[in-house]
Amino acid sequence: MATSVSGESHPAAPGHRVSETRVRFDWTINLGHVLTALTFLASTMAAWFSLNSRVDMAAQAIVRLEKIIDAKADKEVVGKGEVELSRRIVESQANQNNALIRIDEGFKELKAMIRDVDRKLDGKQDKPLR
Repeated sequence: MATSVSGESHPAAPGHRVSETRVRFDWTINLGHVLTALTFLASTMAAWFSLNSRVDMAAQAIVRLEKIIDAKADKEVVGKGEVELSRRIVESQANQNNALIRIDEGFKELKAMIRDVDRKLDGKQDKPLR
């Protein structure tokens, strides 16, 4: 008789030697093995599809965020362009105002010169020519 690890004795199968240090594999497949394998396969497939769908959702979120970032960047570029354009318009208007002021001053000087010439001519009309 062979003794087990717990110290109990049990009869050894005829023709087989019982060894406590040796692992014995039995090649029989029962319903528990099949159910375990199917459960493992089903849970692996479920995890794969779940992760795959999460990756797809993350990719869609990344694309959506990239579009938002691009739109904001475009707005910033447009905003900077608008600021630059506004600055140029203000400068141009200031230059035009300065030019109009100079033209107005020139006209005033011309009017003053014409008045002086008219006064001189008016004074000459009264005097006889020499």
